[in-house]
Amino acid sequence: MQAAEDVPALMAELRINKSAVSRRKIRFLIQKDAEPPSPASLPVGLILERGRAEIQFRTLEQFAATLMQIAQWLDADPDGFAQEYEPTTERAITASPGGEAENLLADLKRLEAEKTAGHTR
Repeated sequence: MQAAEDVPALMAELRINKSAVSRRKIRFLIQKDAEPPSPASLPVGLILERGRAEIQFRTLEQFAATLMQIAQWLDADPDGFAQEYEPTTERAITASPGGEAENLLADLKRLEAEKTAGHTR
């Protein structure tokens, strides 16, 4: 009865005695009735390329939120996402181990041959 008469004091006491919220727990934000993510609305720390994804984050919450946005995008438009970011067959072949190194070596040999041919003229 006495505490009910002094509400501001009671609220201040409750705030002081309130335990600190753990920052180690993952908190989930479930968005409803929101527009599905698009490439323009994705977080800055997300780098998407065909066949590759990189996520840069400072907190576990940022990481989880980025993964959630990717999942929402995949759920809303799986075909569009696949068309934009799924590796093509040609890209998958050149990305095989040694494939890119072989291409670079071939380019280097071609440039050296052009340079040599230019000096003999």
